[in-house]
Amino acid sequence: MNQAALDYLQSRRTGYEFTTAGEITTECTVTLDNGTVVKGTSVRDVSNFDKTESEKSAYEDAVKTFYPGVVSEVLTTKMLT
Repeated sequence: MNQAALDYLQSRRTGYEFTTAGEITTECTVTLDNGTVVKGTSVRDVSNFDKTESEKSAYEDAVKTFYPGVVSEVLTTKMLT
């Protein structure tokens, strides 16, 4: 993943929240300054579940979901400036 695009997304982030569904699924909801909500999910084996790693994976999944839009916006912004 392009670090510049990740940094841009994080600069637009106004909040994020993790929820656990069952024993193995972690969901991450990221809210951006324009009201856009992006969700990511991580599913781990119950015998190998680590909360920190699962949250990191869910956040990364949310970023990947939004990544194409971020790249497009970054490129458009850079072309106009």
